[in-house]
Amino acid sequence: MPYLVTNSAGVWCVQRKVPDRLQNAVARVLDSKKPTQKYLKKSLGTKDRREANRRATHALADLDRTMRAAEALTQQPSPEAKVSPRSTLNDAEIKRMAEWVYATALKEDEALRFSGRLETTGPHGENVNADALGDIVQDRRQQFASGDVSFAEEHAQNALAAFGITLDQSCTGYHNLCIESAKAFLKALDDIGLRYAGAVIETPRLPDSSVLGGHGEGGTLKEAFEGKRNVRGPRARCTSTAEPWRCSFSCMVISLSLISGARTPARIAQRSS
Repeated sequence: MPYLVTNSAGVWCVQRKVPDRLQNAVARVLDSKKPTQKYLKKSLGTKDRREANRRATHALADLDRTMRAAEALTQQPSPEAKVSPRSTLNDAEIKRMAEWVYATALKEDEALRFSGRLETTGPHGENVNADALGDIVQDRRQQFASGDVSFAEEHAQNALAAFGITLDQSCTGYHNLCIESAKAFLKALDDIGLRYAGAVIETPRLPDSSVLGGHGEGGTLKEAFEGKRNVRGPRARCTSTAEPWRCSFSCMVISLSLISGARTPARIAQRSS
């Protein structure tokens, strides 16, 4: 999430957290002496808040280019055996990853909000980040309205990495994931705006990637069920009229346990009056 911050000289800057998986690559792109780069920061060259808001869009585009260059580095072929990309995603996987995008955006906002680095009050008492956020939301909604979800690609790619899924980006599933990621990100921006207005918006727990088969496997709920059934061993053949009922009931219990484990904790929103 991008935010307006001021440096020690009072000059406005845009700052953005680098996803964990890209921190090494970003440091390489920037030719940094540090092994990792946790934040990207760019000066807007002004102490005027309105002018800073106007310049923020171009500055964020520069940060996006750095992120894309880092992404390209991570996708370079390695001498290790390559995993064949998948060509499909099911609805459950897309839903879980969209929930991850939403939860991650709120988590990053909360971390920065309570870090003491977030400058929220301008020289006239105005909420500078709320104003900047409003501009960003408007731009993103206009993009979404025109069918452009490119702003959500980075979030979709981060979700795929978090769930250990290698996906062919030319497939329909990837496009659908970008659409749902865009919706989740816009929803997160709306809730972050409510936080600036004083509402208490709880950050949901990040969805567990193991529900989709575990990191690096890119499985599905069905595959998770099959794995659990295999662990229990082959099912004995039913020999009585009561036995089929017992077998069906056992499978139902396993299925319900997986489904209940896949649920995302509900978001608790307490809005101030």
